[in-house]
Amino acid sequence: MNNPESGAHAAGTQAAGSTPTHRPLGHSGPSVSAVGLGCNNFGGRLDQTATTAVVRRALDAGITLFDTADIYGNRGGSEEMLGRALGPERRNIILASKFGMDMGDGQQGARPEYIR
Repeated sequence: MNNPESGAHAAGTQAAGSTPTHRPLGHSGPSVSAVGLGCNNFGGRLDQTATTAVVRRALDAGITLFDTADIYGNRGGSEEMLGRALGPERRNIILASKFGMDMGDGQQGARPEYIR
């Protein structure tokens, strides 16, 4: 439970207006926010307007790690909407995108020509 008087917060939460802790990704990777944003609802439950609002709010909160997949948002919709929502901010974030699951039309794999 959060205790505003002591400044203590429940595990995984932070004070309003504060930025998330950053840590290295892996042993020597780039620094990312300890809290990431899962993007599985972009292009499915959320349209572009809502996606952009969520992404802007995450960026404003200091989130720098975004997680998506080629199967999210009806075959790539999540990745496309995230790209539009990020715009030039793309250079300031780390994007993790999973691939290789069957998208229902025979498109899957890990060959370079597929993941480009």
